[in-house]
Amino acid sequence: RGKIGHTVIPDQFEIVCYECGYTFTMRGQLRKTYCAKCRETLVVDEQIIEQPFSGRVKTIGTVQVRDGGSLSKAHMVVGDLILDGHIEDSTIKICRRLELRSHASGDIAEIETRDILIGAGSEVTHRSTLRCEALIVEGNFRGNVEVNGLVTVMAGAFLQGTVKAARLLLHEGGGLKATVRIMR
Repeated sequence: RGKIGHTVIPDQFEIVCYECGYTFTMRGQLRKTYCAKCRETLVVDEQIIEQPFSGRVKTIGTVQVRDGGSLSKAHMVVGDLILDGHIEDSTIKICRRLELRSHASGDIAEIETRDILIGAGSEVTHRSTLRCEALIVEGNFRGNVEVNGLVTVMAGAFLQGTVKAARLLLHEGGGLKATVRIMR
């Protein structure tokens, strides 16, 4: 009589096609795949940038620009971007999420993205208005945001500035010192 020790459920990934914008899920190992709608072959590359970079990247994966890394005259279409470096004079389209960390600087407001995450432990100040579908604050953020959907301030996080959003969720232990305008 056999026993089952444990069952492993395969990882599930949200994929946003960089060609047509169709969103679908994929289970198992994330690898080269094709869009279920437009049949475009989608490349999965994970990249870490730790120095100046000015090339082209097209992937449904994650690109990290670490502290000390920078993008200048770069052209990117990516699934997710973790920005802890500098960006200038670049064209960036993020299909899913932009994560901002403490050393993020430059033309951040020019980045086209669906969601923005202020990473836990990060201190981010930004002067231009950031626009997105959803904003999640896990660290400290000072700036102006226009959000078509939900702004979430997690426990231990702090949001300061001007907020225009459809909805606002402030978790117990989260801080808010902002002019808030809820849009319909």
